[in-house]
Amino acid sequence: MLGLKNSTAMGQFIERVVEHMGGFVPDGVPEDFAFINSHPYASYRNLETLLSAHPDWARWDLQAACVVDQSSLKSEVGNTIGYVCGLGHVDCSQVPIECKEKVWDTASWVFGTHFREIAYLKDGPLRPLEECNWHGVAKFERESSWAQRDLKTSCIVPLGAPDAQKVFVSPYGFNMVWLRQSKDEMSKFLKRAVEHMGGEPGAYIPSKFVQSQLSENASFRGLSQDLARHPTWAHWSSTAACVPNPEATAAVVGNTIGVVCSKGRHQYTLTRWGARSPMERRKARSEGHG
Repeated sequence: MLGLKNSTAMGQFIERVVEHMGGFVPDGVPEDFAFINSHPYASYRNLETLLSAHPDWARWDLQAACVVDQSSLKSEVGNTIGYVCGLGHVDCSQVPIECKEKVWDTASWVFGTHFREIAYLKDGPLRPLEECNWHGVAKFERESSWAQRDLKTSCIVPLGAPDAQKVFVSPYGFNMVWLRQSKDEMSKFLKRAVEHMGGEPGAYIPSKFVQSQLSENASFRGLSQDLARHPTWAHWSSTAACVPNPEATAAVVGNTIGVVCSKGRHQYTLTRWGARSPMERRKARSEGHG
């Protein structure tokens, strides 16, 4: 479909993709957007990335969730549950009792929890068509769709709004928080950004500074430059240093040393690459350390 130079057909295709990403298009896809994606050099991966930014011509449901496709064979669903549990992003020993009665509810809880967890384990857009599919056993649906199914709502795990305490301190993480246009969420993100730059936030971050990071011209690059000037509302250590992440495994640290030596990577990359296992990250977040 991509690259066929047919904007009308492309618009219809994009509407279907939006639906599979938890949204819907009330008034049609803008002609210029459809035209750009009809270009011979357009790619599906690029389209998915553009849509992950949630353009305002579509409506996006924060209660969308990765749920089981009940048209699948129960044997396939059971096998997929085992596979997803084995990936390590969700502790399947914690499946709620009420979700164990039917395989459909078990699957929805496992799939939804897995998808929500990986949202904070990657520094980039989610790809529901790839990361919530498993050969058609699961699909990403809006609340208006999954609410009509014969599934227990307590076993549905919506993706929810981006959490400023969990997203990466990165351009993508900044953009996700910026899209919420919430002073409280941006304040949380800014406190983490200060810590990542060797500082310690004061009792509060000036409201004017927080608001400036929610403006149309705000960017992660601009934020980095602002914090590099060491604003007086934060405390800055003269002994801050670039060090390995103590929670990283020896193997990861060793591999990253090689990358740093060859490509000049700095602590920010080391911190991201020296990440804990998915289970360790989830435990740390629940204890307020992540």
